[in-house]
Amino acid sequence: MKKQKKNYHSALTQPLKIEKELSYYGNNGNFVIKRDICKGLPEEFRLCDVIYSEPSWLMGYEKFLSRASTEGSDYKKYIESISGIIKKTNKPIWIVTGRHALKHFPIPHHSQEIKLFHHDAFLLGWNDRSLDWTDFGSIKTTDNLLEILSDTYDRVGDFCCGYGNTARAFLNKGKEFVMSDINGKCVYYIAKELMGYA
Repeated sequence: MKKQKKNYHSALTQPLKIEKELSYYGNNGNFVIKRDICKGLPEEFRLCDVIYSEPSWLMGYEKFLSRASTEGSDYKKYIESISGIIKKTNKPIWIVTGRHALKHFPIPHHSQEIKLFHHDAFLLGWNDRSLDWTDFGSIKTTDNLLEILSDTYDRVGDFCCGYGNTARAFLNKGKEFVMSDINGKCVYYIAKELMGYA
């Protein structure tokens, strides 16, 4: 299968010029959904066997809300909502975040420093009994981690999916995904670029 081109939705860079928005699209076992994570996970996440996400950092949160043309919730409620998801799920869940958010999450079963697009970040993991912790010394970047997760699991969920790099990692291995984001332009981009939406 041909590898998919990556674009990273970052508050530090200009967004792609995407004119259209979409609320929901499903195709070939994959789903992409417009959803404010403060309102809980979409039902389709029950299909996933692992969750991986790179939630917005405090400094970029307002910019992401502005791009999504929504007021959304404040950052504290946003982080608390993610913490609630972690507490409620038994699925393996991996979060990449900054130091500022660490105190808001439950104590992780695994944590380490990691590079997120060349920036220092923290990798936090819960409930994952399928991976050998001794392998984690070789994980230096989020790309390394996604390579391992897409080898190990069949369908990933990402509730802050941006332009779908998590989806690409799984799609490149012939695996499936459920993506969601508050920004309908990101939903449209993933549907069009990764799922054949016309």
